Order: sequence, then C-alpha cells, then structure tokens
Amino acid sequence: MFYFDAHCDTIGIVEPAKIRNSKGQSMLDFCRLAQLPGVAILAIYPNIHEKKPWQAPATAMRMATKMHEALAMNTNLVDCYLWREDWLMEPRKKKAGIMISLEGGEALGHSIARLEDFFALGVRSIGLTWNYANDLAGGAQEEAPLTQFGCTVVKRAEQLGMAVDLAHICRQAFFQVLEMAQRPPLVSHAACYTLYAHPRNLTDQQIKAIGERNGMIGIAFYPPFLTKDGADINDIVRHIDHVVSLIGHEHVGIGSDFDGIDTLPAGVKGVQDLPKIRDALFKLGYSADQVAAIMGNNFRHYWKEILPCCGMKKESTYYKE
Repeated sequence: MFYFDAHCDTIGIVEPAKIRNSKGQSMLDFCRLAQLPGVAILAIYPNIHEKKPWQAPATAMRMATKMHEALAMNTNLVDCYLWREDWLMEPRKKKAGIMISLEGGEALGHSIARLEDFFALGVRSIGLTWNYANDLAGGAQEEAPLTQFGCTVVKRAEQLGMAVDLAHICRQAFFQVLEMAQRPPLVSHAACYTLYAHPRNLTDQQIKAIGERNGMIGIAFYPPFLTKDGADINDIVRHIDHVVSLIGHEHVGIGSDFDGIDTLPAGVKGVQDLPKIRDALFKLGYSADQVAAIMGNNFRHYWKEILPCCGMKKESTYYKE
C-alpha cells in the first residue's frame, strides 16, 4: 500500500545529516518513510510564536537551505516530487518521496516575488497563516479577513501550480479564499470540530465546502485536536470516519503533523505506525480500495491535478534522477 502524509515539521528539528535515520530523535525520517513506502510533505515553518514577522523570510530561507542539503545527501533514498509527471509514475520501492510546503505567509515579507522564489526552491503548497493574523489573513487564534495581498498570493499561487493550504486560517478568511479560488483547496492537517471543539478544527460546514470543491483534508494526530484526553488510534479513525460521513472517502487522508506536535495518540510513535491506521480502517469495515484511497491514493490524485507540468528539472540544484 502507498502512504501519504500531508504535513510534517521534521526539517525544523532534525539536522540534514541526521534526517536519513533519526529514529529516537524525530517522528519521521527518510529510512522509515521509504520502508512503507510513502511520500510526506515537509514544511518550511518560519516560527512566529513570538509574533516577529520581520524575521520570517530569513528563517524560511534558512530552512529551505536545510531541506536542500538533506535531499542532496540522500538522493539514493529520496525522490523530490515537483511536477505532475512525478505523480504519473508509481513510487519507487524502498525509496521515500518528499514534497515541500511553506507554513505561514509571513515568510513572503509582503513580496509576491518571494512566492515565486519559494516555488523555484521546490515549494508546492503555501499555508497563508499560522495561528495569528498576518498581512494575508487571520489565523485560527486571531480573526481577520483576507487582505488584498492575501488575494494576490492566492491567485499567483494557483497560477504557479501551488496548493493553497487553509489548515491554520480563521473561518472568515477560509470562506473568502474558497469564494475566489479556482483550484481544489487543501487543509493539510486538522480534525473535526463536531467531534471535538478545538479552534483549529473544521466545522461540518467547512468540511462540506472542501468536498464540494473537490479538495482534500488531512487528519492530524495531535491529541488536543482529537478528544478531551486519552487519544488513541481509534480517535484518529473516528475523525476520518466523520469526514467520510459528510463528503465521502475521496476527500480525506493523513496529515499527521509529525514533529510539529509534542505528544501523540497512544499506539503511534512515528511514521512507521501509519499501517496501524490502515488496519483500524479495515476493522471498521472500509473496503481495500477505500483504505488505499484514504492512506495515500486520494492525495496522489489531488497532486496530479494541482501540480504544474514538468519544468526545468535539469537546472534544479536538488532534484536528481
């Protein structure tokens, strides 16, 4: 079975030289991902906990450099997925796949040119916000509308072939983006508000809106998103099942948030445990095709639609055949 994880923060905590095999230090590494086999999106995250957005562009570029170093050190183990054509082939056995995202529009420094710079560096999705409001939109903990610059970023991202990730955005701006967007939306890592009322979770209205636009939702593993206390694998599956009950199995997948969270549900220690989610879905009565879709094939189909056709691969400093 093919596995896909729509959001991991590993590059922020593991040095490039150690990301090949960092079991015990991180929740994901290239060796464990390759064993599945699977593809994961690694986020460039310009840490804005202290609300210092002027530092974000430089921080994001440093993280992009780390990402390139990690990929260059592991070309025999990792393929970087940049183009639609990369998804037309079956993932190679015993080889991991990596995509790159940008989490937080602060990294743009109010410059649309920086968005194009990050695209050139391999970024294929952008989260407009983290939890706070910025010059694009409001975040999950700080409500504000989509700004004119936010509109410009959404339009240009879609033109480039980047997904617009609404995982951390406030509800007002969420619906404003959906109203103007032309491409299927993405929520890379969240859970269901009806099952547990956390401000980062999606209401049924939001979930239905994603389904109506042929978008994708990745269910996060963070216990405070899943239940009041004592989260386990069954809680992850419960949130997946709720999305399926609203919009079908075709629009939901995994968005663990590995290495961006400080605790995991019981029974999950890292990416090597994704097959446990598969098994729990089988026990719930899902068919083999449905389970394969949820664990990876839904996102495979999504990226085939979103990504641009092949660009200048040979000029890339980190993509190697």
